[in-house]
Amino acid sequence: MSDLVLTIAIFIAVHMLPAIAPLRRALISVIGKAPYMVGFSMMSLGLLGWVGVAYANAPYVELWLLPRFLLWLPALLMPLACIFLVAVFTNPNPLSVALKSGGFDPARPGVVGITRHPLLVALLIWSGTHLIVNGDMAALLLFGFFTTLSLSGPFSIEARKKQKLGTDEWTRLSEPTSFVPFWAIMKGRSGLAGIGWGTVVLGLALYGALLFFHADAIGTRPYP
Repeated sequence: MSDLVLTIAIFIAVHMLPAIAPLRRALISVIGKAPYMVGFSMMSLGLLGWVGVAYANAPYVELWLLPRFLLWLPALLMPLACIFLVAVFTNPNPLSVALKSGGFDPARPGVVGITRHPLLVALLIWSGTHLIVNGDMAALLLFGFFTTLSLSGPFSIEARKKQKLGTDEWTRLSEPTSFVPFWAIMKGRSGLAGIGWGTVVLGLALYGALLFFHADAIGTRPYP
């Protein structure tokens, strides 16, 4: 269990670096925003893989059991998470973490019209569902950490973005969006225009790949 705690601590330390604004700006000025985003994403995936190995090797200490039908939660909700994750790289989003911020149209907000934090919502779906269905101490440490991160992250991100954009511009751009998925749509402030079929297809393809490789990579089937 100590190895899992150590890898999570390293993951936290590395992901605190972008919060150091001068360092982040210096890196972006040298290599560009797109290479910075791609490079940091690849490094995050590598660290996540390391955390996954530590989690797989952690001792099993059972905390709770669930009815069998609830074990379908990850398989049913992960397609949406995969689409949100792909949207980070395909849909412009000046309000949160995204590959590009320019070109965002509030009249055609794309996935941002569903939630203005698609990366964090994808992380929340993944971590929250896996926390619920696993029910052991290692899962509580790993998925509990990522669930907490995904719920707390929007506060610091939005504070930084509001400061950068200014109150009026933030209000204008965020009007057709919401943090809670589909809330702006249910309130009639937004729609699905601008998502693009490419984002949906790539997201579902990513989900298919996760299903195919899950048993070999993680050691468990992604469904009961």
